[in-house]
Amino acid sequence: MLAYHQLELPDNLDFSDPKSVGWEDFHLLAENENNALQYMEKSLQLGDYYFNQFLAAVIYDKVGDSERARLHAKNALENYPNNWQTKQTALIEALLMRNFFEIQSD
Repeated sequence: MLAYHQLELPDNLDFSDPKSVGWEDFHLLAENENNALQYMEKSLQLGDYYFNQFLAAVIYDKVGDSERARLHAKNALENYPNNWQTKQTALIEALLMRNFFEIQSD
């Protein structure tokens, strides 16, 4: 997936460990933003899959489109009784919940 390769992901990414990385550990360089959006939109047209929804949430959030990011985060969490094992989705679900749906306290 070309959209995936536009992101800089942490080396310690472990999908089975929700605490292995935080949302702030995902980086999208300014020079990669246009390609990431273009590849992501094309990828979503080809197949609206669970991991695509997660990547869309990350990419749209990183480019400042919080409304679309939240929509894709919600889709990933609610609309995909996917075939991934729980240990594979633990990190994704924890990241999406912490970043988009938990109430932040000051």
